[in-house]
Amino acid sequence: MERSRPSAHRRMLIESVVLVAAAPSVQMAWLHQAGVEPDEIALYFDDAFRLAERLVEDGQIGQGALALLRMIDEVFDGMTQDTGADRWSGEALSTDAGWERARELACEVLIVTRVEAHQEDTDPVEAGPDALSPAAWAVSEPGARKP
Repeated sequence: MERSRPSAHRRMLIESVVLVAAAPSVQMAWLHQAGVEPDEIALYFDDAFRLAERLVEDGQIGQGALALLRMIDEVFDGMTQDTGADRWSGEALSTDAGWERARELACEVLIVTRVEAHQEDTDPVEAGPDALSPAAWAVSEPGARKP
């Protein structure tokens, strides 16, 4: 059965996950270029995550990816509720355990969605990234080979 191309909502979700998965220095570069603060990474993810259950219903992501996405959402919720620490600073991107956990989970989501797409014979993201798209940034430190 041939599926249609990934929806704009799926691309938005994957791009937000790519940004969460990115190395802190890459996240900082993205934030600088976008002119926003670190909490925008979580807000961008949250906007896309709200569509995740619908994407499962539409067959565009699987239950495995949804479970991991929920875990990322829980990490960000916990960080928001922790008022005793500055978890939303540029420095926290590289030092905070919550950011590290979100990064690990986001990498798992990317692996799962790649496997799901491969099983369905579909590319997980079929869109060229624009200048501010997280997909345009490598998910590794600067100096790494970029797409």
